[in-house]
Amino acid sequence: MTVLTAGLMAVQGLGTALAGVAAEFFPVHQVVAYSGVAGTACTLLMVAEARRTRVRYRSARRG
Repeated sequence: MTVLTAGLMAVQGLGTALAGVAAEFFPVHQVVAYSGVAGTACTLLMVAEARRTRVRYRSARRG
């Protein structure tokens, strides 16, 4: 759990730093909008992967 929390905080810090760098070169409203799109895309990819690899409990009970 500690490693998970440390990794999460590191990725959040990296994302914030990258957004700050992007805001130096692009308008802030565009950076925020594209960050939202990127976050949504990553979430949808993770959901698709989780559904693809989930365990089928019904078939395990019958065996």
